[in-house]
Amino acid sequence: MPAIRPRSTVSAWQPPVPGISEVFHARFTDHAYPAHVHDTWTLMILDGGRVDFALDRERHGAGVRDSVILLPPGVVHDGRTVTEAGFRKRNLYLDASVLPESLTGAAVDAPLLLDPALRERVHGLHRALGTPELPAGAVERLEAESRLAFGAGAAWLRLVCVVAAALALTVLFVFFFEHDPGAPPTRVTDAHLGDPAVRLYEGIVYVCLGIATALSAKLFWSNRRSVPAGLLRAGVVCLAGGGAMGFVYILYRVVFLAHQESRPDIPGRGTPDALGEILPAISLLLIVVGVGLPPLRTLVRHVGDQYALWRLHPLWSDLLHAVPSVAFGPRMSRTRDLFVAGDRTLDVAHRAFEIRDARLVLRDRSAATGAERHAEAAGEAPVGGGVPTARAEAEWLFSVLHEEQDHGRAAAPPLADSRTPAEEVAWLLKVAAAYGQLPRGGATAMPRPAGAGGRPPGGRP
Repeated sequence: MPAIRPRSTVSAWQPPVPGISEVFHARFTDHAYPAHVHDTWTLMILDGGRVDFALDRERHGAGVRDSVILLPPGVVHDGRTVTEAGFRKRNLYLDASVLPESLTGAAVDAPLLLDPALRERVHGLHRALGTPELPAGAVERLEAESRLAFGAGAAWLRLVCVVAAALALTVLFVFFFEHDPGAPPTRVTDAHLGDPAVRLYEGIVYVCLGIATALSAKLFWSNRRSVPAGLLRAGVVCLAGGGAMGFVYILYRVVFLAHQESRPDIPGRGTPDALGEILPAISLLLIVVGVGLPPLRTLVRHVGDQYALWRLHPLWSDLLHAVPSVAFGPRMSRTRDLFVAGDRTLDVAHRAFEIRDARLVLRDRSAATGAERHAEAAGEAPVGGGVPTARAEAEWLFSVLHEEQDHGRAAAPPLADSRTPAEEVAWLLKVAAAYGQLPRGGATAMPRPAGAGGRPPGGRP
């Protein structure tokens, strides 16, 4: 007995909290909403399931684990369920008094915020806002306002601390350091380890760097499973390793300097050793690799999409010539298709949908005209025992597109069960490969009657 899906539920209300225009809670089990825009910021967290959405034509996927989705105002996006269980989400719609529109570009580039602490604060804010059946009272309203202000205030506090530390370091270096004319600028602190200004300077530097490297390593490592496996996850792991290696260097540096100050009589005092040079180099290398892997992933995906479009083009071109009504956009040549810039993942999906719809139209036409020679009527078993094969599908499409005689028309393979978009593209690539290997004389290499034409409609490159 099939499992009963939970029903979809939606609730929305406007809380009496400045900066929050609306609260929206929903559970969708089988839902896909078209591309649209909001005039406010959308701050979303998921309580169950997964959601797939496109923001400015770039597709993203998110689950429950420690992720917050931030969608900027005025930017087109869509969304749909991924699994049969659907997803449960909670949205906050924030106006410009909370988040300025100048952050729109950054939000488009990175709408997924992999920050467990931020998600916990957003969850607490939702709890303070209450529900439409039990509106937030005076105490809850004050708590919601404080939580909303805390989220914005924490960012300002971090910024103030960084600016204060930078000013303190600048003042110490310029006005309190002893600068030796013959010593390189990078060795000023090592040459005067016992000076109080140098101790204060190094204390500020190592406290800031230690906190930054530890937090970055924890953030990247705890969220490594929230990103797709492959190059992108490898980049996150490398960034976590770079932060951890930087924290190890800070600890080593503190111990090294403490040992140097405890032995003022040792020769070469203040000179860094080999390990002190290797650790930051490894940390920098890991960070560079981690930052470089996501663009490499994008490049690999772009090349793969272009190759898929190149392989699908002959079959796609012939089908659009026969059934132009299924086209999503203008047709272009195979060579020109290679020079189209931008993300081609959506183009691959559109091309797969066009091929699928054209196949269905051709099946209906063949059934209506009775021109198809069914395998059952001829006393034959379907190819593969009822399971469609790429070769059989290609032969049937070739015979229909090339207008084979009735006795030469291949039987239409049975329709396959439902496939995911990725499985559909992989199947069509096999069909396109088999279609390209068929001889020009037809799927069965039989001679054509006069007037049938020796080239497919539109011509295959």
